[in-house]
Amino acid sequence: MRWLVLVGVLVVIAGVVSWPFVAIRSMPAKLEAAASRTGTRYSVTDASSFAEVFGAELTALGLTVDPEGLVVTMSAAEPIGDGAQAGIERSVTAQVAARRPALFGAFSVPVVTTVKVRGVVQGGAFHHSSQWPPESARLPLLPSSSGKEAVVGEPPSSESQFVWSVASADSAVSVISLEAKGGCELRCEQSDGGVKWAAMAPCKVKRTHLRFVSGDCERLLAMDSSTITAKFWENTVVATVFRRAETDYEINAVTVIGNIDKVRASHGWLRGLSDVSGPQPAYGPDGGTVDFVTVDGRTHSIPLAVVK
Repeated sequence: MRWLVLVGVLVVIAGVVSWPFVAIRSMPAKLEAAASRTGTRYSVTDASSFAEVFGAELTALGLTVDPEGLVVTMSAAEPIGDGAQAGIERSVTAQVAARRPALFGAFSVPVVTTVKVRGVVQGGAFHHSSQWPPESARLPLLPSSSGKEAVVGEPPSSESQFVWSVASADSAVSVISLEAKGGCELRCEQSDGGVKWAAMAPCKVKRTHLRFVSGDCERLLAMDSSTITAKFWENTVVATVFRRAETDYEINAVTVIGNIDKVRASHGWLRGLSDVSGPQPAYGPDGGTVDFVTVDGRTHSIPLAVVK
């Protein structure tokens, strides 16, 4: 009887000890699946944003990435499809060196692997190839579906001025704009991949505008930093605040500018984006405002919070 008990104890111990190693064997497949999901995200447009989202996936899998243990190479986007099916495809390779705790943290098991995936994003916008960390060596990539090697490319000449994306100050949400028949499709994508809202609206915000979005994705601010040339300059709209996809209110030049002669002589009305140096418009400390200074020295702060 004692021998049976001893054998049973040994079997249990062997199972507890060997289980982490059995779990590790399935890890490369899980990492490839996570990389595939990350590669299809609208908000992932370069190797850095891929590393951020993919890193969160690794943490969710119980992995602790080693210092400098994540290297990402992303190809330039290749336009694919036509019409409503138009989009992009990009190849991504991620090299991972991490550890997974075992036996309640008594020791850890190394996880070292390289995953190669292709991501297709319907309606996605062009992006150049990129590397993260920037100084790391470039990793080999899968070829594109056309059979060509994934390399740096140039943006298509027909790229729409209304195709853009912008992230909140904490990167918790992003608003993506895609030009569609009859207007623009705007949607708010959360960092976990969920879509908070989506709507069709007239195309008003351009890629050349300065764009900011609130942390709850309820407000979007678009600023036009170009030179004010209108004779009756006071009514020129220099910024627009949106409630989701709908215009909430517009900000006229006379509201923020006092000395128009100085503005016109500076080839722009914002410090940092004209002949007058200074800080460019940026999120406030808590991401709840957008702060900027005009060339005539006026300091302004536009709230992003929705007043209920």
